[in-house]
Amino acid sequence: MMFMGAIRERSVMVIFLLFLPGCRGYINWGGCPWHHSERAIREIEEGHSFAKSVAIFDKYSTRAIFDALPLADQVRAAYARLVDEHYGKSEKWLPEEVAEQVALNEDRISFYVLALREMPFGDQCGIWVPRLIFGDLTYAPIYIKRVDPPLEYKHILGALYTRFKVIYEIAFNARDENSKPIIPVGARSVMLQFKSPDKEASISWDFGAQGITFGTADVDSLAEKE
Repeated sequence: MMFMGAIRERSVMVIFLLFLPGCRGYINWGGCPWHHSERAIREIEEGHSFAKSVAIFDKYSTRAIFDALPLADQVRAAYARLVDEHYGKSEKWLPEEVAEQVALNEDRISFYVLALREMPFGDQCGIWVPRLIFGDLTYAPIYIKRVDPPLEYKHILGALYTRFKVIYEIAFNARDENSKPIIPVGARSVMLQFKSPDKEASISWDFGAQGITFGTADVDSLAEKE
């Protein structure tokens, strides 16, 4: 009887933890140390709106699932505004931080990519190779590394980030060997492709419809608080 009572007590504790205020009814593996303000929620939703997912299937099974968040100017700015909201930075901090975040995209084009933990990616055992594509132009990454991003980015990733997934940062040179931007003039979209010896899938973002930019956004407008 004592054993059954202990089980019931533990069950109640698990249910209690699952529905703690601020966790929105699911386990947030990034943690939930804040009760988000309305502004913070807007920034999280703004950043999350750029995240996209793709699943690759075999005949009877799922071969891979990738979730990708482009670290575009708009996403980096949402991160900076979220930090500002959480920590109450000084009035000068936000414009300067947004400018620094946008400047990062002048030299590299980066993505946070989530992959299943049991599927090696970006190492010697990984079979999936990412590529950045603009029309007929294809680029290989300069690095793929497993990362533990700032907590604000975990909030932006939201329910995409679980204990079953690993986060990687994939970066590409933003300029060619002649220091010219690799994004062609008039390019309509950017595509991130995942390719194995026998399968491939891709995720694309439209420059026009989503207003996505890398290193060219107007800093003053991105630093404005709603």
